[in-house]
Amino acid sequence: MFHDMAMLRQESLGIEFGIQRYLGGDMNCLEYDDLTKPVEELEISLAKIRNRQNELVQQQMENLRRKDHRAMMEENKRVQEHVMDKFLVFEDQPGPGSSFLQLAAPVLSPYLQLGQPNIQDYLKARDPDQP
Repeated sequence: MFHDMAMLRQESLGIEFGIQRYLGGDMNCLEYDDLTKPVEELEISLAKIRNRQNELVQQQMENLRRKDHRAMMEENKRVQEHVMDKFLVFEDQPGPGSSFLQLAAPVLSPYLQLGQPNIQDYLKARDPDQP
């Protein structure tokens, strides 16, 4: 029993010294070679922490992208419903030939060019033999 207590005490002291080394306490007695191992372990630990941070940031960015995409889709759906409601209002109005096609630009004859002389009439006047 006494031997177990001494062994536990020795193990406890070893752990305490290890913690002190990682916290930077009482490093005067350590040699250069004794310091390189904790430095390497700390660098490996920092690399793991930074990798995990990057993973979390990437996950958060992906979640924000999905949330933004979902919000845009909902907004597009609302706008589409609003526009379709406006078209239904136009369809409900009485009038001759009221339809969706009334919103289209009127089709003009290709022979009539408003604000310009009629080229076909000019050509016929120059050459009366042409049909």
